Amino acid sequence: MLSRGFLSGSDIELKLTHMHGISVMHSAHIHVQWELYFCPENIVQRSVINGEEYTYKYPCAILTSPYSVHSMSCLETENTDYERYVCYFGSTTLETIGSSLLPNDALDARQGILFELDGGQAEYLKQIFKFMRDEKYPHTQTQRALILGFIVNKLFEFCDESKITRVGESSFYIQSVLRYVSENLSEQFNANETAKFFSVSRSKLDRDFKSAVGMTLHDFVDICRLNYAKILLRSKERSSIAQISEACGLKNETYFYAFFKKYTGMSPTDYRKMYVLVTKNSKEINETDFDPCGEM
Repeated sequence: MLSRGFLSGSDIELKLTHMHGISVMHSAHIHVQWELYFCPENIVQRSVINGEEYTYKYPCAILTSPYSVHSMSCLETENTDYERYVCYFGSTTLETIGSSLLPNDALDARQGILFELDGGQAEYLKQIFKFMRDEKYPHTQTQRALILGFIVNKLFEFCDESKITRVGESSFYIQSVLRYVSENLSEQFNANETAKFFSVSRSKLDRDFKSAVGMTLHDFVDICRLNYAKILLRSKERSSIAQISEACGLKNETYFYAFFKKYTGMSPTDYRKMYVLVTKNSKEINETDFDPCGEM
C-alpha cells in the first residue's frame, strides 16, 4: 500500500540522510526527486519498484527516478540492525553536476537501477558518503552535488552489466500517470479523461494502476491533494485556505474543510496553528518533516 503521495515539497534539491538501526520502510512511497539508496552491508533485502519485486543478498545501491513507486526493506531476522544512506536530489543538482559528467543512461526516467557491490567497493563508497555529510568539513550545495556525481560515476565504474539490474521498467506509463496527477492537482480530476490522455481504456488504467501502486487512482489523487495541502499550510507564504483549496483541485472551500478533517482529524486552520506552535518550540524541525497527523 502506498503510504503517501509526496515525500516532501518539490523544493528539496539535495538531501542526504543516514540511518543505522532496524528497517521501518516497508510501505511503498513516491516523491518528486531522484533517489540514491545505498546499503553497505551484506544482508538479505527486498526492493519493490513500480510493482516489480527483487530480493538479493549483497551490498547495493539503487538509483530510482522521480515518481517511481518503491520501497526497500530488510529480510533478515526481526530487529536486524543495519546501515543505509539515502540521497534525494532534483533538477538543479543535475544541472550542477552536468550531463557530460554522468554516464549516458545513469538517469533514464523509465527505470531504476540496482547495483551489486562487493565488500571493498561498498566500504569505499561508505567513506565518501560519510565525508559528504561530515559536519567537520561543511560542503556547499555545489560541492555536495559534485560529490554525488562522483559517487554515481563510481557505481558505473565498479559494476559491469552483469552487476547491474534495470528495475521497474514494465510499469513505465503508470509512472507517467503519477507525474501527470501530481502536476495537475489544481484541475478537476476525471479518470476517464486520464485514461484517454494515456491512450488506454479506463479498465486497463484501473487494473495497471492498482497493480503497480497498490491502491485505486482515486485514492492516490486524494493522498496527493492531502499532502499538497499540508505542504501549503506549512509554507511561509501563508496562503489563504481558499487559495490552498483551489490549488489542491477542491474548488469548494467547505468541502475542503470536510476532506481535510476526514483524513487528519483536524481542520486546516488547526493544522496550521499546530505547526506554528511546534516549530516555535523546536529549532530542529523543518517544514518538510513536520506532520502531526501521520500518514493517510
